[in-house]
Amino acid sequence: MKRLGILLLTALIGIGLAQEDTLRVLLSSELTTLDPQITTDTDSAAVRYQIYNGLLKMTESGEAVPDLAESWEISEDGTQYTFQLRPGVTFHDGAPLNAQAVKASFERLLAEDRDTSASAYFKPIVESVEVVDDLTVRFTLNEPFAPFLNTLAHPAGHIVSPLAIEQYGEELGMHPVGTGPYQFSEWVRGERLVLERFDDYFEGPAPMAAIEYRIIPEAATRVALLETDEADIILRVTPDEAKRLAQNPEIKLETTPTARAMFMAINMTREPFDDKRVRQAINHAVNVREIITALFGEEVPQLDSPLAPGVFGYNPTRTYEFDPERARELLAEAGYEAGDISIDLWSPSGRYVQDATVAQAVAQQLEAFGFDVNLRLFGDFSEYIEVAFVEDRGDMMLLGWSPSTLEAEGGLYQILHGDHANKFANNSGFDNPEFNRLIEEARSMTSEEDRLAAYAQAQEIVMEEAPWLFLYPQPVITAMRANVHDVVILPSEHLVLREAWKE
Repeated sequence: MKRLGILLLTALIGIGLAQEDTLRVLLSSELTTLDPQITTDTDSAAVRYQIYNGLLKMTESGEAVPDLAESWEISEDGTQYTFQLRPGVTFHDGAPLNAQAVKASFERLLAEDRDTSASAYFKPIVESVEVVDDLTVRFTLNEPFAPFLNTLAHPAGHIVSPLAIEQYGEELGMHPVGTGPYQFSEWVRGERLVLERFDDYFEGPAPMAAIEYRIIPEAATRVALLETDEADIILRVTPDEAKRLAQNPEIKLETTPTARAMFMAINMTREPFDDKRVRQAINHAVNVREIITALFGEEVPQLDSPLAPGVFGYNPTRTYEFDPERARELLAEAGYEAGDISIDLWSPSGRYVQDATVAQAVAQQLEAFGFDVNLRLFGDFSEYIEVAFVEDRGDMMLLGWSPSTLEAEGGLYQILHGDHANKFANNSGFDNPEFNRLIEEARSMTSEEDRLAAYAQAQEIVMEEAPWLFLYPQPVITAMRANVHDVVILPSEHLVLREAWKE
């Protein structure tokens, strides 16, 4: 441990940053990219929050408020949004933030050859983006889309420099250029990423000279580095670690209810998991309540919807209670016994709180029930994304999904609509026509009551069809040194350090 601390200090000195002027943040896994138009994973987006701005931004209460846009008007038919931009804003490379820059950023995001989880937020709904005048830009939608302002506040809507687009193309992820309070300085994959203060930030210079993110996969090491003042902030502290850290007066803890639903996607494209009775049997064969209580405490609820409480449109439906006898009945109705079924169960290790432990507990319970389970853990989350989202999808995969728009649209369409079956995060291959219809209709409804009713029906369908092993909404505990202030943790789990400082 002492040697690791010396290495960290040496690294800080090596890049010329004084400890008191640098906010030191420890992450559990490597980032995927700093290009906001490729992926929407939370850790990468949390870093990008300091580099980029969007037209709007999300508050801690889930409200979309002005960021680069000062104001906006919505046409009576709900298909045109006209934004007035802040004057005098520049990108880190000196390019001016104007309507043409916003148009260029979204044209790249909406390009026909761009088919990413980030572009999926906008491509189905945005018909065009046009320049009205230098500081006025207009979005025309294919049809009314009620969650559009919240969607614009999603990190996928961050505006990238037009000069950087031209210069770096698809290498933008290693050369990010935005308008945010911090600009990119250095990224040594697997080790550290450094951002430096952008002195011309439109809201004034940020309090800290730099932010340094380090990748420390081992949870115990992250805690030790915080305790020895070799780090300022660590994320996703376990409840056991939190109990110990709470005894240290130099450490403070923040517990944030999040919008992240934790689940195991069941691959419905393979036999026998294409039979919903098998999927329901898996849900009844695992004592989820017991796992939650052992790892997180009784106050954390069992997931009773594909959405976590706090997301607009969340509607509690039902939970699958531990019932081995009912599980055997369902398997028998489907023509199986547990011993007939082999399950390749995959999980990241270190990406989510207690993820590997949860996966191991689920695997043990499924084996105890009689299934043949092959558990595979991935220590590198970017490898997990590549293998599990692109090359293969296993039979069951541990995932967590947090709709950064804090809307049911973001929590249902992106991950369960048939348009995304077997791509992006719809790893179940779920494609239910009635569910698809409800989600498509809800997005264009102008009545909030009608939208909520449609979302409620959609959630009932998901719980009945059981494309997942439903687990729990994930609470997040963040630990930081007591002299660190103004750290913002959004319900979407994004760590916002734009105004953070330390004494």
